[in-house]
Order: sequence, then structure tokens, then C-alpha cells
Amino acid sequence: MRIGNQVNILEVWRNWGNHPEGRRMILNPLLSFGDLKWYDGKIEEKDLKQMYIISSNDWTEDGLCESSFLLEEVVKSLENCNQLNDKILDIMNKVECMKSNLSSINTKLIIVAPNLNGPFTIIEGNRRAVALRHLSRIVNLNIYLGISQQIRNYPWANRSFPNSNNSNNSNNPIIATTEGPLFQALL
Repeated sequence: MRIGNQVNILEVWRNWGNHPEGRRMILNPLLSFGDLKWYDGKIEEKDLKQMYIISSNDWTEDGLCESSFLLEEVVKSLENCNQLNDKILDIMNKVECMKSNLSSINTKLIIVAPNLNGPFTIIEGNRRAVALRHLSRIVNLNIYLGISQQIRNYPWANRSFPNSNNSNNSNNPIIATTEGPLFQALL
């Protein structure tokens, strides 16, 4: 991750925009992390091997996290999916919008990590991240990065630490969706 200037938490939240009250459960735990610092940054190619989407069961229920929450694996699942749901249609719509005009959508993601070496968890902009990675346009993307050692205990990042006791996947139903390339046919 290429780090720029330290930024104020209010700048990060303003980028998050107006989202339903339900997002508070993602934000509130971060507010208790006394060592959390926020930075402007850019994603580098080497970061993709450690870039995870948010640890949320709806991604497995929607068939996009078959074996892992690793962004690379989610993109593969999307490209091979044979089902349609609101999340997949939204990602496909973002892909189409970004193909013609990348600036048509806010592409600045919000990511957290325990340190500069990762692993990195996208906590805001997961669908956009999947679309951008599918288009091979995520490297050099401007992001906000929150760094705190306490991220290891952050419930929305628990699947970013696959060898940790916090990454219990037993409550995650896995739906296999590799029967056909429906995603490609609809583009």
C-alpha cells in the first residue's frame, strides 16, 4: 500500500456518504480503537494478494464467497456465477458504468488493516472494488486506509485473518455457483 498524508476521521466518514443507519454496526467498533489512524493511500499490485472484502455472511449467501473472502476469489466467483441476485446485478451495473466512464462512480474505497503490510479489509465500497478488480482498474486507486493493531479483533475483518481464531466460517453457508459463466453472458 502506498501511503500519503494522514487524514481526519471526519474526511473518511464524509466519503462514506449517506448510508442507512445499519452501517453504524460497521463504524461503531472502529470508534473504540484508540490507536486507529487514517491515511490517504493507493493500492499497489502486491496488495491484491492480501485484499479481502468485508466479513459479512451475505457475500456467501449470494454465492460470491465460495472458499474465501479474498477479493481475487470473489471476482473469480462473480465471473463464473450462474445466478442473479440484487448484489450481482448491482456489481454488473457498476462494471458497465465504469467501462465507459470511471469517474461516473465514487471509486474511493475505505480499507482497514493492522499495519501497512496487511491483510487489508475493504469496509466500504466492496461492490465497487469487485467491479474495479474485474476491469483490472483497482491498482493505483485512491483509498482511505485505517491502521490499528486492533483490526485483528474487528468483526468485519475476521475473514481477512484465515489462520486466526477470529475467522470462524462455520456459520457461513456456502453456495456453489460455478455451473456457468452467466456473468460474462450478461455483459
